[in-house]
Amino acid sequence: DWSEIEAQEAVVFSAKLSTPQSIPDAVATPIKFDTVNFGNVAYLTSDGKFKPTVAGYYQINVSALISTVTRSLGTLNITGGRGLRLWDTGTPGGNVSYKGNSGSSIYYFDGINDTAYVNIYQQNTATEPRDVSECHFSASLITGQSSGGGSGTGTTTATVDTAIGMV
Repeated sequence: DWSEIEAQEAVVFSAKLSTPQSIPDAVATPIKFDTVNFGNVAYLTSDGKFKPTVAGYYQINVSALISTVTRSLGTLNITGGRGLRLWDTGTPGGNVSYKGNSGSSIYYFDGINDTAYVNIYQQNTATEPRDVSECHFSASLITGQSSGGGSGTGTTTATVDTAIGMV
């Protein structure tokens, strides 16, 4: 039995922080992504969170540039307490002018309630706020849901896409 497979538009998203955001010393701070580079704007909530409307596994990519810090830690926080440490630079002993950081992973989103946001934590020898800039968040659906059961019938509701890189 052959079943019909219906091609769908790619489910991809990329957002950035358009102006630097100040991060207090030693406080995990949510990054408020405010500009969509491409993709469906519905994926960016009013508070800068990622909220996909198609269920499935997503390749998530995050990068950030942080000024004059000794330590930088980035985490991806997902509804229900799930999360991932994207990077942790440790404490090298002195401030570094700019730290470029990035992380990537695959996570399941239910397409209804799940949201994700990025926290950045920084420490510096002056214990002062620092700016995060050049901060990007992208996601691509790599496996989606099907409207059919296990019988091989049904129509796919999402495409399988390759992961996208940083902008």
